[in-house]
Formats: sequence, structure tokens, C-alpha cells
Amino acid sequence: MAELRLVDRVDVKFQGERGGDGPLTFGQSNTLQWVVISEMEQSIQSMLPWVFDVPDRTRFEDVAEVLSIVLARNESLRTTYHAEAGSSFQRVAESGALTVDVYHCAQYGDAETRDLVGLMRDRPFDLAQDLHVRVAVVMGSGDADGGNGNGNGAPDESGFVSAVIAMYTHMAVDFGALAVINEQFVELIADPAARHVGPLAHQPLDQAAFERSERGQRQNDRAMRYWSEQLRIRPQCQFPMTAAPEPKPLSGLLLAREVTQALPRIMERTGASAPTVTLAAMFAVLAGRTGQRHIVFSSLSNNRSGRLREYVGTLAQDSLVLVDADAESFDELVRRMSTAILKANRHSLYDPHSLEPMAIDIEWERGMRSARDCAFNNLSAHEVSEGTLKLHSAQISSARESGSLGWKEPDFDPVALRFAMVKWAGQILLDISTGHTGWLPAAEIESLLGALQQLVAAAADQDVELAQLAEITGIKTIHRDTDWHIVDNSWIQQSAVQALLDHALPASSAHAIVGADATVTAYLRRTDAVPTPKAAHTACMVSLRAHPTAVAPTYYVLADEAPTDPAAWPQQSVRAEGDGRK
Repeated sequence: MAELRLVDRVDVKFQGERGGDGPLTFGQSNTLQWVVISEMEQSIQSMLPWVFDVPDRTRFEDVAEVLSIVLARNESLRTTYHAEAGSSFQRVAESGALTVDVYHCAQYGDAETRDLVGLMRDRPFDLAQDLHVRVAVVMGSGDADGGNGNGNGAPDESGFVSAVIAMYTHMAVDFGALAVINEQFVELIADPAARHVGPLAHQPLDQAAFERSERGQRQNDRAMRYWSEQLRIRPQCQFPMTAAPEPKPLSGLLLAREVTQALPRIMERTGASAPTVTLAAMFAVLAGRTGQRHIVFSSLSNNRSGRLREYVGTLAQDSLVLVDADAESFDELVRRMSTAILKANRHSLYDPHSLEPMAIDIEWERGMRSARDCAFNNLSAHEVSEGTLKLHSAQISSARESGSLGWKEPDFDPVALRFAMVKWAGQILLDISTGHTGWLPAAEIESLLGALQQLVAAAADQDVELAQLAEITGIKTIHRDTDWHIVDNSWIQQSAVQALLDHALPASSAHAIVGADATVTAYLRRTDAVPTPKAAHTACMVSLRAHPTAVAPTYYVLADEAPTDPAAWPQQSVRAEGDGRK
């Protein structure tokens, strides 16, 4: 492995059109919640690397000029985040300098890229003090003597650039913004005549102002109504927990050649986009595997349209895509998916501080903790740079050589199934990762991706009946014994509800019964600690997270004494009863 040596630190100055303070955008507020409240400001998940592809014989001066223009154009890259009197706000610097670390490496390659990304991640970002981007430039041929510093703020002119790597925080960018910045960099580094700042585009300060306007508030109100409707019908959990000998995070990557070949023909037949078709296939496979009729995914990249298409800033908010997967044919499911994605897109920018209390109220009413257990990240709208993809070169090489999946252990992610679609060199890469192989073992990941590819390939030239899904893909529905029931669109286990009652109401001798009408009744002994149905419901909701295949009872019946035989509970004298919600 070649040696990376830090040989200089150069200040790249920038001058923007404006600076100033303003409220946070919805996207910034949402990101700040999971970055700071989850104590992840120093975590790998809050940092996003990008490796720019640079032409041969590129000089440092060209890179510095391009970086200066990119910083001037994009206010999110020169924004810091502050709080006063309990209120957070963004502060845009009109001018300043970005310190670029300059390294020398005689024989630079993929391993050195990964090492340098690791070094850049090791240094924490300060939300209030640091620019939310850092850049490293690696110099190669022509400067082997290490005398890069020439005293005038630039490396020695005899050297050429081997690599330019940026590390951003999620407060500054999401993947869509990364791709937009990359497009700007590629254009500017290739064409000196294009190196001007240009007119000010739509910036986070502008977005924050729009979101607080009358029109923005109406948009937020519509989004809240949509979320309220979806949260009241979505299943709470799509993956029953399974035992794993050594649970760990895991990612399986498929170089999906058959999907790449089949998608254009399905898109022409159905009029749907490639991500829509691919997500419909994933929904079909999951419905077939889980026996779950309603499938829901949190989609992470559905809110870039109109003036936000080229927006540089974080729009990292979930849109909720919920589809009734009980369709007769694949094309019908694709049409349902198109409609669902369109509706979700229209309601994917919202005030997270409005959503959170509403979601908590709905969970209380339904007696469910709605798990964010499936997420979709559509990264196919933009090509990933060759250099950035090489950060995952071992996994991709393994997938290419085996014709199957490339595996890696990703950073921890508290999602049962994260499905990503990436476009690279005209090929589609499909990735399923899990935060815990107890939720999704390796064999399950391989089965789901294989089934998805087989379904898309089968649907390339003609529509297919979903009744044939098992025959086409080999996917088998999870066996569920009589302990399993559908309650409020969710598969639940009566034994899990009983375990919840034993945990939440240990002194009440509680007994759970799932009725033929898909209601759950809890019979329990009234105690000083649990004198009312509301007290019982409160205790159950506090403990529910630890029981993912349970729900809180629909109805509570309290008696003075518990019978010896649980079957005798309905004959006990009732002292209090109700749903416990009021």
C-alpha cells in the first residue's frame, strides 16, 4: 500500500452573493433531529463522502478555482447551525475560506482512497463552527520530492492531481445534492470558460422562507392530512423477528444485469419510471414472502422536483409510500405504485415538528408503534462517480465475479430492510442492507434480490400474473401457525401480546384474547397501580417497542380477582372496562 503524506494545507477563498441568518428548512430540521438528538453528529452515518473524477494532467490551481466557485454558488456549503433561546437557525457566511488538505502519494489507488476517507471521517464536524464540507487533494506525478509547498498558497506547479475527495455532513447535502455538486464540478474542471458563479439559484434560505409563507403552510397542512391517512392504515411491522446466532449489520449488492435489460421494455409498456417498476417488484416479492397485503416503505429521495431538482441542500425527509399489493398482475401493481409514489411525492416536504406529535397520537389510538422497518433510497436519478463507487469496489468486484451478490458489513443502521437502487456506467445496482441480521438474515437478502430480478426479467416482454409469483421466483410465503392473526392491517402474534401484558402489567394476571373480529381484548385484575383501562393502555404502550409482533389491546376489562382458569375471565364480575384511549 502506498504512503499518503500530508504535505500542505491551502486556504481556498470564496465570495458569495449574500450571507445572513434564517430559520431552518424542514429538511434541515429533520436532519438535525436524527443527527443531534440521536447523538450522531460524529457518526459515519452523518457524513457523506464523494470522490470527484478528475481529468488527466489536472493542476491544483484548477481544482482550487473550481472549489471557490462551487462554494460561492451553493450556500449550504458555507452554512453553520446555531441555537438561541431554544430555537435553531442557519447562518450563511458571505465570504471566507475552505482549508484544503494536500497529500502526496506516488502510487495512488482504491485502497488509498478508502484510507483517506477514513482519515477525513475521523475528524468531527462542529455544527456551529465548521463549514460542512472538507476537501482533500492528492498530488501524484511530478512532485515526488515532497516539496509541494511553494510559499504562495499552492502546491508545486510540477505536480498533477491524482484525486479530489470531499466529505460533507448530512446537514449540508443529501445524495441528490451530492450529484448536483458533482455535475457542477465536472463541468467546471473540464471547461475553464464556464468558471463563473452565475445567477443565484434557489437556496436553503429561500426554501425556509417559502415554507413559512401562506403557500408553504398550505402545502404543509396537505402533507399532514396525507400522513394522518396513511399512518392510520399502515402495518406496524413487516418483519417478524428471527433468531440469528451472531446478529450484525449486513449489506448484499446485486449487479442486476437482467433488471437493467428488462426495465426499458416494462417502462415502455406501462409508462412508469425505472424506480417505480423496481419498487413495485420489491413490493410484490415482499408481499409474497410475508403474506402482508399492505406494504409500506419510507422513501428517502422522492422530493426533488421543480425548482428543487437542482437544489443543493438537504431535503432528507421520508415520503410514505403505501400500496395494497393484492393486485392480479404485475402491470396493475406498477400502476398502483405510480399513483402511490405521485401522492407521496406531493406530500414529502413537511414540518417534522408537526408530524411527530400527530404520529404519537395515532400510535396511541391504534395501540401500535409504527416501525420504520423498510426504506427505499432511489440513487438512480444521477450517475454515481467512478471514484465514489470505488469506495465499495470490493463488494462490487465480488458481485461481478460471482454473478451473484457482493457482501459487506455496513455501518449500523436501525432499519430492518433498506433497499437502494444505484445507477453506474449504465448498469443498475440493487442493494439490500439490514441493521440486524436477526431481522433479515443473509439468506433472506439473497432470496429477495434474486426473486426481484427474476420477476422483472419475466415481466420484460409481457405482463405476468402475480398468482404465479412463487412459480416464477421460488419465493415462499412465511409459514404462520394459529398464533398469528391479522389485526388492523398487521400480522401479530397472540403470544407476543401475552408477553407484552406480562411485561407491562406484571401484577395484574392479564390474559389476552384475539377475537374472530380481529380485536384484542385484555382481561386483567385491577390493582392500585392499574386501576383503569387508561392506566393499562399507558403501561402497554410504554412497553410495546420491545414486542414488535404485538399490539396493545383494543379493549381492556378489569375485574377484582383473576380466575385460576384463564378461560373463565369472561365470567368474572367487571369493575371497569373500555378502550383506554380516553
